[in-house]
Amino acid sequence: MTTIKRSVFFGGSFDPPHVGHLEMLLSLAKDSWTQKVFVVPTSVNPLKTQQTNNNIWSNTEHRSKWISKVIEEAKESLNESDFNKIELCDLEISKPNSTAYTVETLSTLRSQHKEIDSWSLAIGSDLLESLPRWKEVNRLLSLLESVWVFPRGKEQNIAAMIPADYQTLCPFRIMGQKIPDVSSSEIRIKLEDSSGGASCKNLLPSRVLSSIQELL
Repeated sequence: MTTIKRSVFFGGSFDPPHVGHLEMLLSLAKDSWTQKVFVVPTSVNPLKTQQTNNNIWSNTEHRSKWISKVIEEAKESLNESDFNKIELCDLEISKPNSTAYTVETLSTLRSQHKEIDSWSLAIGSDLLESLPRWKEVNRLLSLLESVWVFPRGKEQNIAAMIPADYQTLCPFRIMGQKIPDVSSSEIRIKLEDSSGGASCKNLLPSRVLSSIQELL
């Protein structure tokens, strides 16, 4: 009897990856529904202001290294079975300066992994506002079994933030775990001050912070 595989797509700029990303990854890997978690760092996020190519935050090699270190750090809190669910996908970040769209990457993954029966998308609640601006969002939702929304920041009525027509295309699952209200953009500002990253000790996974400090 063929085992039905259920996977979650966890994408982001990860510039840099912070404790919120780590907490989401741990939650996804530990979830009994999940059999595979694809971590997908993007090359160029079409919804973000582009940075210069020589900026350490936009450097794809640096971000690939940092997200690998997040996965290493996750291993310390996961059993072997849950850790083995995690797979780093380089479909987007392997193409420097190329704009990446989730709907296209997901379509590619679906064609590459015929053994996977079901796909879900994991996002923070802060991304709900921008969802209507995602490329072909209706087609994207039609490819998914569900969208997992992790609450972030102040208390919100997340259900009210989800357009009703989206919910007819795909169920939205509001996760019970609230992730730390941490922003990569705010972390970048802190890291570029004279403290050498000391003010980010509780905002970044330790391996990521050490790696960044070597570059500052």
